[in-house]
Amino acid sequence: MPRPSSRMKQNPDDRAPLVEALLAYAARNSSSFHVPGHKRGASFLDDPLVSSWLGAVGTFDATELPGLDDLHSPTGAIREAQELAAECFGADRTYFLVGGSTVGNLAMIGAVCKPGDIVLMQRNAHKSAVHALMLAGGGAVFLPPHRDAASGLYTGPSAERIDEQLRNFPEAKAVFVTNPNYYGMSIDLRSIAETAHKHGKPLLVDEAHGAHFGLHPKLPASALQCGADVVVQSTHKMLPAMTMGAMLHVQGGRVDARVLEQRLRMLQSSSPSYPILASLDWARSSVHGNRREGAFRSGLEAVHAFRNALKSSSFRFGFLEWEPASSYSRLDPFKVAVYDKEERLSGFRLQAMLAEHGCDAEMADERHVLLVFGLASSLQDAVRLKSALEQIELRYCAEKQEKRPKTANNRPLWPNASGQPVFFDMDGVRKPPNITREPVEAEVEHSAGALSAEMVVPYPPGIPLLYPGEPITPEAVTALIRYRSEGASVQGIRDETLTRILVWHESGI
Repeated sequence: MPRPSSRMKQNPDDRAPLVEALLAYAARNSSSFHVPGHKRGASFLDDPLVSSWLGAVGTFDATELPGLDDLHSPTGAIREAQELAAECFGADRTYFLVGGSTVGNLAMIGAVCKPGDIVLMQRNAHKSAVHALMLAGGGAVFLPPHRDAASGLYTGPSAERIDEQLRNFPEAKAVFVTNPNYYGMSIDLRSIAETAHKHGKPLLVDEAHGAHFGLHPKLPASALQCGADVVVQSTHKMLPAMTMGAMLHVQGGRVDARVLEQRLRMLQSSSPSYPILASLDWARSSVHGNRREGAFRSGLEAVHAFRNALKSSSFRFGFLEWEPASSYSRLDPFKVAVYDKEERLSGFRLQAMLAEHGCDAEMADERHVLLVFGLASSLQDAVRLKSALEQIELRYCAEKQEKRPKTANNRPLWPNASGQPVFFDMDGVRKPPNITREPVEAEVEHSAGALSAEMVVPYPPGIPLLYPGEPITPEAVTALIRYRSEGASVQGIRDETLTRILVWHESGI
């Protein structure tokens, strides 16, 4: 007899079936003769440093026991939790991820791309999208993103450019875009979806920063609402799930769900974290149905109060606001990109100052510091943040500070968004025969014109400045020098001082 669907139950959104299953497991208080080795948290209880938190988590850190289901072949509580998530977010199928949006990007690109296949991909995608091409042995026609004139920040490609490139490359297997960007800027996904579907191609969307989209009238529409075929969301970023908790949503039949499931079985741990899975179930439950309006009330009030406080004051600090001339269509109200209107404090310096006053920001760039509010943010948080900025202004505005040169953010202007396919293997770009196989070190200042032999990734936001095999432009050199001077975090490059970089040279150079 088939198990009844959660959609047949009364008020299904009031339930969190996986949370309930774990609570029932803990209530049994049975003896553990199975993994994990901490034995229901007992190993943590004798140490006062960790007993109060690891002990509690350990109680629920279980394995695939009767009643707890199996992520890779769900028939019980996990299956029901995923069905409820699909209903909440508007998908045909939803899959829980315990490896963040990274594993979702790897799976959905791997599901459409085989060796030698190409996809259309915006150049300012997360590093995991390039890693997916490297794993698949596929290629990309990189699409240049729009640059917003007011902020200098890059968003996504236009539907017109996608249409043009799909005519040039009808063999492309899919279109991959990121929406929103890290700063909450959202582009016109409906037009992009219509364009991709007109050419018979699926639209894959990295919606890592938009798990909350479409759930409240004050938020932009979600990628699923705009017609995307496969969507990855970092539930842990903007909804109340544990770090590494994410979801992959599918609608329609343009991408084979069975292939997606197979890729997920390859990429996800065979011993997934039950606390992370349960937090995904809980996060969905907290915004489902009648709970939705109340879930967003506190966070929206907090961020609204903070924005109004900045507007009504004579602060030296401004924040990014949507304008009709912007290159994006909506702005996530929970993201506030603050900057020094006098252009003397960089975003990196302002982030450090805020930390000194007890306010930890999400990230910084050359101009902005990005503040991320959430569902659990409060008016007290907004007051503390405003107070910190006031103290910073009082302390530093009297100092004689040189005005910083005005710079565009997220440089360079992507060199391989030139419209020609770029093919990858596990080392990066497939090398033509005139490239030396062994990389050599070069001083960053003198590296322009060579090919990067490293993936150079400012983190956050995790968008490669350079991937292996990409030409190093003068703009990239300038960006690296700025990152070095500002003490920015850059992943992938072997020389952590950002003084030297590994490169390949073409023969004769």
